[in-house]
Amino acid sequence: MNCNVPTDICFSFEGFCARGGKTDEHKDGWGIAFFEGLGCRLFIDPKPSIEPI
Repeated sequence: MNCNVPTDICFSFEGFCARGGKTDEHKDGWGIAFFEGLGCRLFIDPKPSIEPI
């Protein structure tokens, strides 16, 4: 998801999580990044997105 305005990611994230092993074969982990001012915050998880934390 790439947006040029502030966006609520919850709706898109639900479908994204399902693709991580439930509805598709993408099981190599996932990540998400947020711009914060001049910096960036990055979260990376090696588990499929369908697995609970």
